[in-house]
Amino acid sequence: MKKVKIILDRTTCINCGSCIPEAEEFFMEDDNKQVHLVKKTTHTEDQEILEIEVDDKTCKALLSAKDICPVAAIQILEIN
Repeated sequence: MKKVKIILDRTTCINCGSCIPEAEEFFMEDDNKQVHLVKKTTHTEDQEILEIEVDDKTCKALLSAKDICPVAAIQILEIN
């Protein structure tokens, strides 16, 4: 298991939803078609942040969601 920090930059996100199928356990679209983290440990107007322990398969899905984002609005950071 790895502890990771998922950061969704709300100022950069264009709400295309490409991250959702890659990691739908973590990303969702609200009624206004805005993309959000499903759960958040921290939330500001500019960022949504979740710190969580994940297995290798889930970590790969999160990295795929990060990589597919056309505007690089997602960061996945490993926490020691």
